[in-house]
Amino acid sequence: MFGFVKIVAIGLAIVGLAAGTPIAENIENSVGNFNSTILEKRMEYLKCETTDGSPFTDDVEEAAATIDRRPFCCQDSASNCNDLITKERSAAVSICASAQLPNTCPPCDDVAAYIRKIASACAWMDPVFSRKRSGGWIQNVGKRPEYRIVVWHSRPGS
Repeated sequence: MFGFVKIVAIGLAIVGLAAGTPIAENIENSVGNFNSTILEKRMEYLKCETTDGSPFTDDVEEAAATIDRRPFCCQDSASNCNDLITKERSAAVSICASAQLPNTCPPCDDVAAYIRKIASACAWMDPVFSRKRSGGWIQNVGKRPEYRIVVWHSRPGS
C-alpha cells in the first residue's frame, strides 16, 4: 500500500521544488504516522521536501497565521500555481490547481491548516542554525475544489 501511495503522491506533483539535497522525505511518517487509514479518512497527500534551503518552521507558522486572517485563498491565474505569500521572512506559500479550473478559492482557514500540517510534519532541525526548517506540499483529493498547497523558501528581494 505504501509503495502505491508514494507513486501516487509523486505522480501528483505539479511543482518541482529543488533547493539543496532532500534531508527529510517523510511520506510514511508525515501527519502522525501517515498511513492508509488517514488517507482514506482525510483524502490528503503530504510530501515533505525539507532541505537546508527550506524556510524556518516558525516562519512557515507565521505565514499560516497571516493567511488565516484572509477570507479566501484563490488560484486565480491561467497558470497552475498562484503565490499566496512570497515573503513571510523565509517562507513562501503557493496554491496550485488545474489551469482548467481557474478561480479555485478554498477558505483560507483550510489552507492555513494545511500549512500548519506541513510545518509540523516536515520539520527538520538544521544543525547549522539550531532552528527547525519545513518544506513540502499537501494536496486534498476527492474534495472540491482539489488543490495543492506548497511551502517553499521565499525569493530573495520579494
